[in-house]
Parts: sequence; structure tokens; C-alpha cells
Amino acid sequence: MQRDKFIRGTAGIFIGSMTDVQRLSIEAKAINPKAELTLINRIKGPEGYKVWSIPKYNGLYLFSRKAIATEQELKQVLAFFDRTMDEDVASLMAYGFEGRHYKLDADGKVILPEETSQLRVYEVNPLNSLMIADVGNPHIREVAQKEQLTALADQLSRDNEQFLVDDPTVALTSPTYDEKNAELSAIIADATYNYILGNLDAAGFAREVEKWHTSGGNLIIQEYGEAEKVGEEEE
Repeated sequence: MQRDKFIRGTAGIFIGSMTDVQRLSIEAKAINPKAELTLINRIKGPEGYKVWSIPKYNGLYLFSRKAIATEQELKQVLAFFDRTMDEDVASLMAYGFEGRHYKLDADGKVILPEETSQLRVYEVNPLNSLMIADVGNPHIREVAQKEQLTALADQLSRDNEQFLVDDPTVALTSPTYDEKNAELSAIIADATYNYILGNLDAAGFAREVEKWHTSGGNLIIQEYGEAEKVGEEEE
């Protein structure tokens, strides 16, 4: 709903992934050719600039023993992923077909023209999620020129690295979190949206946070603390 309101111009701000800006721009211009988008990453809070960092991995694949019954079949599947790391396949999944989606400069580097941006969004971007290594693949072709908004997103993403806040619980375990995460996360999510919409004041939001604590949050904090101590002792 918020995405739809944004691209139709009834909302002026959209909070999301900066790398999605090119697709948002294309969708907005399809409705209003005069629509112009830009990006903002530095929004100062009480403790300065902070950006929530995601874990240092981008999804994962699980292989079912029922679907892949033999070691030979598993090796065939793994061979497919190995093949996607090669320059030709990786570049195809990242940029599409040369001449249709992108061009090459005199040095063999990729140029992503503005005029083929829409084709890339609809025909190439869906393949990006299949890549097991995009920016971390040393074989992928280097980009010399990107669309203006995509280049800005990359620039601001690098700027964010100065004030990332890592999640210290990524490598820790909590049985209570595993059991009650969906229920407890809903408390905070609902409280956040209702606070933004004006249905909750600051005191009401604080009561919901306390509800999270008493409904299992305190136990999660305790379990994470214990797991951290065990990890330190093992080191």
C-alpha cells in the first residue's frame, strides 16, 4: 500500500532499500512522466547518524534430501551454482544481454544506459536474487557507468558504512527467541506503525515495549547474554 501511494504521488516519502530506487522511479514515471525521485540516507537521531546493518550474508539455499536423493544429484546442483560464478553467466544474471540491456566501453567495462533501464528492471532484476555472489564475485564484469539514481544509491550505501549498527545477536542463540519471535516481533511492529499513524502516543508505545519485555523479551535478553558469555569462554 505504501509503495502504491508513493509511485502514484499521494505520498512523498518511501522508506525502503536504496537499491530499489530505479524500479520505483520507472513505476512512478509510468503514471506521471514528470515524477522525480532522489535519495536521503543521513537522518540524524538522538545519537547521531545510525543505520541498521543486516547480517553479513545474503540469504541461503537449503537442499532437501527428499528432492536430492543421491550425492551425484547434489554435485550436479552444486555445479550449477559454481557455473553461475563464471563471468559470462554472472554478467548475464546481473546485467542481461549485451546490446539489449547494456553496452561495453572500449575497455570492456559495462555501461548501463538510462534508456534501457526499464528493460533491465523487468527482465534482468528478477535474476539477481539467484546470484550467490554479486558484489563479492571477482569474475563479474566491472561497471563503468550506471543510471544516475543507481549510482547515487551505491554512493550513499558506501557512506552508510561509517555509521552501521551491527546486530550483536546474529551469532547467538536463544530458545525463547526461536519459539516466540513471531509473536514478540508483532508487538513491536504493530506498536511502531500505530505510533507513526498517531494511534499511540509515546507513553502508549513504551507500554507496548514493556509488554514485549514481560511476554518473553527479558528471557531472550538473558539467554543471549548467557550465550555470549559461553562464546567468550570458548575463545
